[in-house]
Amino acid sequence: MVTWKYEIIMLTVQSALLLAFIPLTFCTEVTLPGLTLAEGGAGNLTCSVSGFSSPPDSITWYKGDTQIWVDPGNAASSVWALEDASASDARSDYSCDVSVGGNPIRATTQVVVVGVSVTPPPIVGEGDNLTLTCSAVINNFQSNPSYSFWLQSNGMGK
Repeated sequence: MVTWKYEIIMLTVQSALLLAFIPLTFCTEVTLPGLTLAEGGAGNLTCSVSGFSSPPDSITWYKGDTQIWVDPGNAASSVWALEDASASDARSDYSCDVSVGGNPIRATTQVVVVGVSVTPPPIVGEGDNLTLTCSAVINNFQSNPSYSFWLQSNGMGK
């Protein structure tokens, strides 16, 4: 996204009126990559800005429609830390509004939370059945998720 903001300066030179358009700010990009976490895990969302002629006035973070933090700005990026990830973290979009000169530019992303459950409890004997269930909680997921399963031997099994 490219956004321009201009200041108009009027000059009078020998009875002629001249208008000058002077760019005040120029923004080429605000990025907020998505994040995939294991249930109970932690990670960071990073809102990055580039192409500004001056640092942002502020970067405001949202979870859904709820404001969760305002970073005072003066930096090219802001970080929101997620800890103890749960399904509720994946049920809302995360956004950052970058404000320069009072004009916010928004980037939005999603968090994917992946969990694994074991049925029955993991105390099983040789020859017993064990069911592993993998789930991913994703808000507004637009394609089919893929799952990969593998067996890791600790040297005690066959």
